[in-house]
Amino acid sequence: MKNFVFLGVFILFLLSSCFQTQKPCTYEKVYFKAKVAKIDTLEQLATDTTFDVLLSFNNSYLYKQLQSLSKIKEIKIDNAFLKRNKISKGKVFTGIVSQTDEKHCPSFYVSFDQKLK
Repeated sequence: MKNFVFLGVFILFLLSSCFQTQKPCTYEKVYFKAKVAKIDTLEQLATDTTFDVLLSFNNSYLYKQLQSLSKIKEIKIDNAFLKRNKISKGKVFTGIVSQTDEKHCPSFYVSFDQKLK
């Protein structure tokens, strides 16, 4: 009998959680300029070197400290990437930061105007 009560409570819990609706995330769009402030060497191997490009944003949540391009874009940056995209200290990127304060949503997304290849 206890098993049936437990099973009934479990099924009700599952059904109630399926019907909970979470409101969609609302993002504010903020236009930005981000200047390459620094290029750091992360790892140097005999055949390849990995870099981190640190950007200084002019506004949005991201302006408070330098931001890592490799973390924002989730990419590995090597010499070939720097050359292909003509990245050097002082280069300026533009785009939109979509940001929100809602706790159930990712806090920001970055969309660059420049296509990084």
